Amino acid sequence: MRIRYLMVAGALAATACSTPQYTVVNPQQQQTVTTTESVEWPALSKWESGSDGNNDVGIIVAIEDYAFLPDVPGAIENANDWESYLKTARGASKVYTLTNKQATSEEIQRFIKQAAGEAGADSTVWFVFIGHGAPAADGKDGALVAMDAQQTVNSLQSRSVKRTEVLAALETGQQSNTVVILDTCFSGKDPSGNLLAKGTQPVIPLDQAQPTVTGNTVVLTAAASNEIAGQLPGAERPAFSYLLLGAMRGWADSGDGTVQAQEAADYVTRQFRHLKGRQQTPGIFGTGNVVLAKSAAEKDPGVADFMKGEGKKQVVVTQQAPVDASGGKIIDTNEGLVFTQPDGWAIGPAGMGVILTMQSMHGGSQIAVSRYETSPSNAAAMFQNSNDPSMMMDGTKVVQEGVEISYGKYAGSESIREVKDETFGNSKEIIFSTYQAGAAYQFQLKITKPANEAKHRKVFESFVANAQFKMKGSAQVTPTPAQQNERAKMQLEMFKFFYKEAVSK
Repeated sequence: MRIRYLMVAGALAATACSTPQYTVVNPQQQQTVTTTESVEWPALSKWESGSDGNNDVGIIVAIEDYAFLPDVPGAIENANDWESYLKTARGASKVYTLTNKQATSEEIQRFIKQAAGEAGADSTVWFVFIGHGAPAADGKDGALVAMDAQQTVNSLQSRSVKRTEVLAALETGQQSNTVVILDTCFSGKDPSGNLLAKGTQPVIPLDQAQPTVTGNTVVLTAAASNEIAGQLPGAERPAFSYLLLGAMRGWADSGDGTVQAQEAADYVTRQFRHLKGRQQTPGIFGTGNVVLAKSAAEKDPGVADFMKGEGKKQVVVTQQAPVDASGGKIIDTNEGLVFTQPDGWAIGPAGMGVILTMQSMHGGSQIAVSRYETSPSNAAAMFQNSNDPSMMMDGTKVVQEGVEISYGKYAGSESIREVKDETFGNSKEIIFSTYQAGAAYQFQLKITKPANEAKHRKVFESFVANAQFKMKGSAQVTPTPAQQNERAKMQLEMFKFFYKEAVSK
């Protein structure tokens, strides 16, 4: 029955709609735009191929999307870059990366033991953790918080892996070196300074219970026990693991082409001194002469300025005229409306007074624009009558009726409706009515997924505010409001009739 209904509805639409003939405005005209923008932090994803670590084994744990705790934005991007370094620059044959749902305490411990068992005498075992940390219950240790930990002290303890357990498991292997990188803090706080759970403050300062390491093991930590491990200024990426990886590209090299753990730690510490509004003090424990990188030739790109928030430059951009600041094409409907096509929205068929339809390619929402040439008084009556319940489909509820509002410089009225439809699904409709350049316009946003409402409403409001209106070359015959009402009622009755005929067969 649903298929028959869709066929009937499609047949009705097909008789009235056609592909519109639009014009892209001045496609060859050039314009120069001068802007000031932040210089992006350098990408760390590409590395020269190497083979110094063919027998290395790596475990990377990155939790960006915690099930019950605040997220750690950028954790996975940093993890991807570390994975690229180990696999490409060092040539490591075995690198295990656990992200988000994979990073339970059981899986973290399982892969640590597996890596230690696979390491040979000429291997370096790498363990990288990017996520939340908390103090252990007795305050004498730190805990690496797994993805499924909840916001209670008991859960943080039971769904985490203690730092001492990580080190003990790693050091059971035969490897020549062990490198542990912990981009987390053990203050029990998130990057915003809020407690992960009430009562997670350490009982004694963790500075009095620093990690005990043996042999050729080095542990590099992001922050002191009373500090927060935060993000890069102007970027949603955990700062410590990013800067440490940058140091290994050569940013920390003293001139011999290699970067030792102590060199890298000293470099990162110097960069954090440039931070404004946050104290973050990295730490290093164990063997500082472990070589982290060879053939490190990339020069420091000016990280100190980035850390100060001063990485700005003037950029002169030459671009095509029909592209506005948001990157969309400027299009003339040849029906009195010139608009900017939002990125990610596709143009559809139009007809029966509808001069434009667009469909979001990522969220199911629709935008439609109707236009009628008429007098201001007729337009006002038309807008008022459009909220008549008899003109609406069954299951339609008026949430807001004709509230005066402005979209940018255009004044008009806004109505909001909720539609319950068992066949096509529920939706929310936002309708902006305005009178411009001798014509009545109604802009409609139909939202089918509540999660997209805020995002698509911003697109809709920007779309209307940036529209341009002009008089058409020749007037079109427009029915009076009464005629409009009568025609709409006839269309509605016809649609209901076809619907009943379809579902009854």
